Amino acid sequence: MRQCEEKHGRLPGLLRAYYLELGAHEALNQTWDSLHSPGKLHGSDERTDPHIVFYMENDLTYLWGIRKDDMSKDHPPVYASPATDEWYPWEDTLEGFLLGMAHRQAVFYYEYSTKRFVYILPEDSDKIRNAFEKIDCRISRSGGPEFFGWHGAVIMLQKDWIGQDTVTYAAPTKIQFDLLDEEMRDLNIYDQSWHVPYQTNVRYNSWEAVGN
Repeated sequence: MRQCEEKHGRLPGLLRAYYLELGAHEALNQTWDSLHSPGKLHGSDERTDPHIVFYMENDLTYLWGIRKDDMSKDHPPVYASPATDEWYPWEDTLEGFLLGMAHRQAVFYYEYSTKRFVYILPEDSDKIRNAFEKIDCRISRSGGPEFFGWHGAVIMLQKDWIGQDTVTYAAPTKIQFDLLDEEMRDLNIYDQSWHVPYQTNVRYNSWEAVGN
């Protein structure tokens, strides 16, 4: 941490506390997208408004960073770059960003999960919004995932790159997952992967939990 702050200056108070308390939690920070360790923080290339990059999307599509001029703030906004020199606002506060990312990671690191993006109809997304309690966090200003909680389980709604609705959900125990799975069936929500044109090579017919 000291070497990092010698190089980049003092880290935002919340980010520093997060590294000290949760930075070593690999499942929370590396399962899907990746939090950079303090030693791997790096500056962006642009000269006029540099950013310190601290998070990276799993397929390298996006980098997330904090403006260098905001590093002295405890709760700075987070910006995103689609792997270019252009940056735009992504989340109003670092706290909101880290909370959203924690829920996104949980969907994939919990032992019992759909383990994939299940394609559903738009009306099914509305059923989920009405049936489950929304978690007040987000990862994007526009069109980002929505999160819902249910007795310890996490549900994530999001659209894919062409606008198809998907749901992913997970729970820490098989009992919780099976109960949530039953709730989905009671809502008459069914996997629509058969009907997604570019998914024809992978046919999913089971909602059964897959343990790690």
